[in-house]
Amino acid sequence: MIDLLPGLQVKTTFLYGVHDWMDRASADQLFTEGKLPAGSSVHTVPAAGHQHLNDNPIETAILTVGVVHGPERQTAYEQFLQQYVAARPEQYGREVNKDVKY
Repeated sequence: MIDLLPGLQVKTTFLYGVHDWMDRASADQLFTEGKLPAGSSVHTVPAAGHQHLNDNPIETAILTVGVVHGPERQTAYEQFLQQYVAARPEQYGREVNKDVKY
């Protein structure tokens, strides 16, 4: 399947969990060799495996907003989620990871 990706004509975003069973090296290689359309990117979701949306939904959402809407919206959304999660410690039990760099 990785051989089909260089033919894509739309920007592509790859998301891998930091503990993902899939090796992101192929996506990194396509990206660094310029074989993906402009605007494509490869990202790692912290504290997550292959099912990053289930493992770390907050960080996945923040990253997705950044990819779709840009860094300004990503920052605003991250700040909103920090306040939202902080107001519900019994539900979330943690803060949004402020130290993660996307």
